[in-house]
Amino acid sequence: MFGGICVFNQAGERPSCCSAATYFSRLDPAKISNTASPETVTNVLDLRCFLGISKMSDDILASPPEKTKVHAEVKAAPPPPQLSEPAVGESGEVHLLYQIEGSPNEVPVFELARTLEALGNVIQEADDAVSHDANELAVRVRPFQEGSFVMDLVLSVIHDPTTLFALSQPEAIARIKTVLEYLGLIKKTKEVLASLIELLQFLGNGKPAKVEPAGPDTFNYFNKAGQSMPVNQPIHTLVNNGTIQQFIFPAVAAPLQREGVEAIRTALQNQPLTAVRLPKVEIAAIKAYSEPEPEAPEEEVVENFTTEFLNPKAGTYGDTEGTWLFMPAGQSTNPIRARITDDKFLARFGRGAIRFYHDDVLKVKLKTEVRMKDGKTKKSHEIVEVFDYQAAPVKRPRRKKK
Repeated sequence: MFGGICVFNQAGERPSCCSAATYFSRLDPAKISNTASPETVTNVLDLRCFLGISKMSDDILASPPEKTKVHAEVKAAPPPPQLSEPAVGESGEVHLLYQIEGSPNEVPVFELARTLEALGNVIQEADDAVSHDANELAVRVRPFQEGSFVMDLVLSVIHDPTTLFALSQPEAIARIKTVLEYLGLIKKTKEVLASLIELLQFLGNGKPAKVEPAGPDTFNYFNKAGQSMPVNQPIHTLVNNGTIQQFIFPAVAAPLQREGVEAIRTALQNQPLTAVRLPKVEIAAIKAYSEPEPEAPEEEVVENFTTEFLNPKAGTYGDTEGTWLFMPAGQSTNPIRARITDDKFLARFGRGAIRFYHDDVLKVKLKTEVRMKDGKTKKSHEIVEVFDYQAAPVKRPRRKKK
């Protein structure tokens, strides 16, 4: 369907072809349909502009006779040679099939492009994170099959020319499969611990409640229900990788948002036992992981300094630490709980030179701090200086009259 765009005249002649990418770049709006059929192009795109990029003579570019119809057919073209034969310096060739299951009528080409780009970023970043060498993993896409949403990704290892020994074909293939297993794009063959996608499904909200070391190269991830799942060091590395966190959602979950899409299925070519199916219900778990941590709400702090007259109501029973309860002088409501940070006054209090009584009067410099966060306020008080302390007069009991 998307391998090449061939132009035919009424006699069935095919002068030249252009690539699928060139064809899509000319379409507006650009959409891929799984029900495509041959159709005329005179009302869809500028034929002269389209044919101008191919190697055709001026005679062919001229307008056709009045009775001649020119149309474009979308036909599957043979794969480019470089896809089936790795370039020099590459080894291993693993085909990962990426299938959009369901019955979507169409998927915009730019949406598919974002998905493929994100998937390539995830695979390459995962290989770089767990392999620890200068070799790179190449990701290519074969032409789509007509009437389907199955994409064939061809993966191979590009060797670093500065290294003495290159990976053999079996070593390169094993490396690629290991990366895909770690990500959860194919089923694991040996590892019993979870893949990245399995871990995200287990966490549910994308964030672990806590993480604890559980032995050499093993970690226990806890979800919000208190359940734990062990993962190895590579998975621990991948789940904390910022690039993978950014691209995993558009790579494997974004297509699930479209109407008619039921699941994403990935597997190695001709190996159905490696298939992994990600259903639509897993969108929330993948999206929660990809979303950045919410920013902490800003807190606004307002400080006021006033001079107040206060009566002590309850103290700290000789301890200079902690808070005291005061009442505005002469009032019986609106109590104030405050710390005293005046060191000179506290020294006198600590020596016993001052003992609070409820009728004592303190003239103080009062600091009131108001913190505003999430629409709520929190108020605190601090006596930063005691200007004057007046002990209450001693009341002598009245003598009874004889």
